[in-house]
Amino acid sequence: MRKVAGLSETNGFGKKRIMIVDHNEEEQKTVKKMLGEEYEVLVAETGLQALGYMQDKEIPHLILLDLLIPETHGMDALKTLKSTPRLRQIPVIFLANMDDMNLRVEGLGNGGDDFIQKPIHEELMKLKIRRQLYIAQLEQENRILQLKLQSLRNRIDRVFDEVF
Repeated sequence: MRKVAGLSETNGFGKKRIMIVDHNEEEQKTVKKMLGEEYEVLVAETGLQALGYMQDKEIPHLILLDLLIPETHGMDALKTLKSTPRLRQIPVIFLANMDDMNLRVEGLGNGGDDFIQKPIHEELMKLKIRRQLYIAQLEQENRILQLKLQSLRNRIDRVFDEVF
């Protein structure tokens, strides 16, 4: 494992990248241990760190975001992610305590894709991650097909313009 500008990375060739944004070192370690074999795991302690990393590096395939992180509140980081064209497609699963119902509703209302209740249940988290990654893959395939369809429409229009 190596440190990069306050972020730690695991080495994972060909693995999907999951970024954990959480200031609690114990929770970081727990989640990394749960996901480390299956995913390349990046860790940021603050929303600013995470956003800064994504400006210069490859973006993660999914973000696990604690909504109660310091500096940039998790909700502010979520809003920034979802309002940035390059980052808005990243699925965000936010982490919330059991008694944070208003925070969960606000998170989903601001573009969060799902939430995981703390303490984290490993199998449920893995299922939610796989589901969000699958949805993101389908959305990417849909965007590609839409571009191909538009290209075909343009070609058909050109043919009709030449014929008529």
